[in-house]
Amino acid sequence: MLLKIDYLSASCFDLISITTNIGDDIRHHYVHTQGRLARLVLRNGLTLEDIAGRTVDVAIGWETARRGFAAEEDIGRRRTKITVFRIVTDHPEKNLRSVLIKSPRRKKRRKRPATA
Repeated sequence: MLLKIDYLSASCFDLISITTNIGDDIRHHYVHTQGRLARLVLRNGLTLEDIAGRTVDVAIGWETARRGFAAEEDIGRRRTKITVFRIVTDHPEKNLRSVLIKSPRRKKRRKRPATA
């Protein structure tokens, strides 16, 4: 799928991990920090700064958040996973915002009432 990475949606992600896999493929892992359960995996050494405002070739699916690739409170929860392979010059089919709107929401923590 071809996805436009709009600047506003991109600004809602923070880097959580950098890994190197077989063949020296450097991957940057970003998690959404503004209420959605989503992870961006940028392959081939790409960074969020490289793709913001650009159209990219992606695979979109689901995963269970795991330690090292998620905030502590999100571990074990289902979330959207967007894997970015490369920057392209073709017209996008969707934008990142439209994908995030369908992503699971992070539950707000309820405050416990004070005990007497």
